[in-house]
Amino acid sequence: MNEKEKETINNEPKMEVPERELVAFPSKERELTVDEKVKLVGEKLDLFNRIKNISLKLTKPSDWIIHTDDNPYLMDRGSENVGIAFGVDVSGIKLNQEWHEDKDGRYYEYVATGMGYSKVLNRVVEDIGVCSQRDKFFGRVKGELKPIEEVDMPNIRRKAITNLHSRLIKRLVGLMNITLNDLQEAKLDISKIKKIEYKTGSQKVAKTLSNEAIDTRKKIYDMALQMAGGKEEDTKIFIKQSSLFKSKEGKEVFTETVEGLTTEKWIQMAYKNIKKAFENAYPGEQLPFKEEKK
Repeated sequence: MNEKEKETINNEPKMEVPERELVAFPSKERELTVDEKVKLVGEKLDLFNRIKNISLKLTKPSDWIIHTDDNPYLMDRGSENVGIAFGVDVSGIKLNQEWHEDKDGRYYEYVATGMGYSKVLNRVVEDIGVCSQRDKFFGRVKGELKPIEEVDMPNIRRKAITNLHSRLIKRLVGLMNITLNDLQEAKLDISKIKKIEYKTGSQKVAKTLSNEAIDTRKKIYDMALQMAGGKEEDTKIFIKQSSLFKSKEGKEVFTETVEGLTTEKWIQMAYKNIKKAFENAYPGEQLPFKEEKK
């Protein structure tokens, strides 16, 4: 279902502010030469970098978090402080509720749109902020989706607006796509910044599996690879066949990678199945690993 239901709850008039970009050519009677344009862009680039550096200096390590991929993210409280320093006003906020549907059912998200204006920079930008019923903080418990009636809708609405404010400020002062190198150049101590690591399901499981089970997964892969004639992509076929079983609800469950084998019992089942298939395909041939005697 692609139906969308929209509810506009706030429709403030936009500020009448002329838009001025940081990199803009002045109006002159004559056309600028290429060299003059390049020089002007260079000057504007220097200005942009100075603004970014000042903005970063207005933050502190506790305003940032670093994700697993080493991408720093400025949290809302940090962007608010920067916005105050640059005299940022936000106006014209509209908040729409949109409904969508996927394999897990029907859900909603709020989309906030608005305009930000910096009195210091005399610059205007527009952007959106989004928050979904599936938000990991408001819409989930221990990784599981909450029923729609248990999700606090006002929290979703407020978060969408907060995200809008934060994005507008960052865009106005050049704090989008910041790197660790940018933070270091601004003299922030990145060793004091909290690092957040998001583990995949297989990474979480790897900590709970025994060394023997992890080794067995490797053996499953080695047999699948040989049966696939050394073609790694084709190993998925044999791993799928060996891991396939029916759940209590009668649904087929399988994985196409050994990392998807997430329990000791499932690993042993897949190992027995693929070993039997291997021995049938290569009667009398040695296994592609040394089998330990128990």
